[in-house]
Formats: sequence, C-alpha cells, structure tokens
Amino acid sequence: MIPSGLILGIESSQRHVSVAIVECACESLTIRSQLSREASREGDVIMSLIDEVTREAKCMPADLAGVVVSVGPGGFTGVRMGVASAQAIAESRGIPIAAVTSARGVVQRVSESSQQVAIALASKGESCWLAQYSRVNRKWIEQSSQCVASSDALGTLDLVCFDAFAPSWLKSWCVERSVASAEPIFLAAAVVEAACDGGGVWHSDPAQVLPLYAHSAGVTVRHS
Repeated sequence: MIPSGLILGIESSQRHVSVAIVECACESLTIRSQLSREASREGDVIMSLIDEVTREAKCMPADLAGVVVSVGPGGFTGVRMGVASAQAIAESRGIPIAAVTSARGVVQRVSESSQQVAIALASKGESCWLAQYSRVNRKWIEQSSQCVASSDALGTLDLVCFDAFAPSWLKSWCVERSVASAEPIFLAAAVVEAACDGGGVWHSDPAQVLPLYAHSAGVTVRHS
C-alpha cells in the first residue's frame, strides 16, 4: 500500500547521488525538495544530502511516511550504500520501504511521445543490463530485463537510453534503424514517482529490499 505523506527517495546507483522529499496526497505528488551531488568515496554523501533535503523541505525524519530506493543495477558501492541507508531509515522509523530499479526510475520521466523504450545500464565491454518497457494506459510496463551482449533481444523500439559506456552494437543498432537515443537521467523524485505509479514493490520489512547487480562485484563499470 502506497503511504500518504512525505516520502524520501534515494537514487545512488550512478555517478551522482540524488535525494528527494516528495509529498504524496490524494493521488498527487509534489516535490518538496531534491538535491544531487557527485558521488565520493570519502564521507557519506547520501546521509549528508538527506539532512539537507529535510531541512530544505522543512521537515524532520520523524515526519517521513515512507522511503523509496533505487536498487540498481549500477555501481556496486553506490547501490549497496543506497539500499543500506534506506533500510536503516525504514527500520528506525518503522515506515514502509519500496524498491525500484534504476531503469524504472529513468523511464518514468521519458516523454509521453515514446511508447516502446529500452534502458541500457551497467555496461561492461560489449554487455549491458537492458530493460525494455511499453506504455500501456499511460503506465510503463516492463517487458523484459536481462544482461545482454547482442541486439538479439531488442524488440520494436522508438527510444533507447544509454550512456557513453554503452556497447558499440547498441549504438550501431540505433543508428541503422533510425531509433532515437538519449542519455539516461537518474533522479530520486522520479524513483518515488515510479514507486507510486506501480513501478515498485512496497515492503514492511526492510530486509526484503535487496540490491540488483548486473554483474558480480568489481565487474560493473563504476561511475564515480
């Protein structure tokens, strides 16, 4: 069940950490505060940003009704730290927690003109994690998500989101078929929106939220 009130969002799977406070009321969402900062191996960027966004939103941790976290795939350390932080907050406050994949957060903000979209993440050489979505009744439905190393799994698409690390075959596939491409955008508020739009799973037990790794530790390209 989607909680009403202030929801904390955490997206730390990529090179920048994003944290947001979103107010959920009467099926409407309002971004109260959202901040991003480049990830660092020194210091806890996530908790620092949480402190900043709660001050900016004029609320306290005790005011939170729920927390949503991006579980990857992405950088091993970033995903692990984001999930651990969200679990700790949910456990200490006794509030529900939702897990949303990084790809689902990205597709949440894709233009309504796109109906068939693929999100490529966690690239390593000529392989990547590829999630494909279709828009059905204004909601994004995941069609497939898996680690791939060729274009065999690609369906009919009108947009593919990937970064500079994407496999060469994916970039060539888009060019050859005149399929639009765009850089994926990772925002905490979009992760919350996705969770409230049926794109995440809510849990009362924080331990049920687990990271999603496309590759084993140390293999995924680390964006930090």
